[in-house]
Amino acid sequence: MSMAEIHLKLVTPQGNVADEQASIVNVTTVNGQMGIMPNHVAVMAKLLDHVLNAQCGQNRKYWSITNGVMSFQANECLVLADVIVPVEA
Repeated sequence: MSMAEIHLKLVTPQGNVADEQASIVNVTTVNGQMGIMPNHVAVMAKLLDHVLNAQCGQNRKYWSITNGVMSFQANECLVLADVIVPVEA
């Protein structure tokens, strides 16, 4: 039996930036830091400008987020932001 994963989608007004499968997504919201794992309770949050990171298979990936919001429900994590830029680790 395979472990559940999160479908992470990062979107700006210009289009899709990333579409990944992740075992954990770490974000910084106006209420503090949050680590989201599969089957997490549904949540919607305003994001601070920060570097989001996610464990995608054997790789940890990073994106700089500016002026964003995040929605998580049923193992789908959607981040909408004005600017999303991949960051090299």
